[in-house]
Amino acid sequence: MLRFFGSHDAAFEAAGIESPARRWTKERVVAAIQDRFISGDASDRIGFGDEKLASAAYRHFGSWPAAVEAAGLIDKVTFKPQLRRWNQQRVIAEIRAWHDSGHRLAEVSRKYQALFHAARTHFGTWNKAIIAADLEPERRFYTKAEILDMIRQRHEAGESLSSGHPDVRNLAMLTIRHFGTWRKGLAAAGVVQFGRKKVAS
Repeated sequence: MLRFFGSHDAAFEAAGIESPARRWTKERVVAAIQDRFISGDASDRIGFGDEKLASAAYRHFGSWPAAVEAAGLIDKVTFKPQLRRWNQQRVIAEIRAWHDSGHRLAEVSRKYQALFHAARTHFGTWNKAIIAADLEPERRFYTKAEILDMIRQRHEAGESLSSGHPDVRNLAMLTIRHFGTWRKGLAAAGVVQFGRKKVAS
């Protein structure tokens, strides 16, 4: 295919098929890296300067070097000494790219751990990062252990644990569903609220 069309994307176009940019797979990432290398368009920038390719590489392989290695070019492609750092803007961009590619947001913790951990680092929680990206967190089933972890995380971060706080309402509802009351959930998490006459339930 490369012999006649030069690249996989050109072959898609010649066949009258829309290039599946929104359906990146591991195979497509590897093919894109090989295409760029063969065409001589292989800079030392992540994704060879292509943000979509870079994002797809991170989603499917965890890092750009890992994707290049999967393409069999780890010894032929040079890398900048310091790769892109995570920041709030990049987290938001990656969340949107993941969502636009048709992936479920609830799968990020398993399939794109680098993004999940970066989101929690820069926004405190995964759901906060999703909201910052102007997206709605997916509904999912939480275990009691996960709920207690979320309560402890807010407590350790010094964040509000008032059940009426906008950032706590969903967590409070989940807690009440599993533990009966908000107070019982706090107790199960080993968290005590000081300076309050009553813990809302």
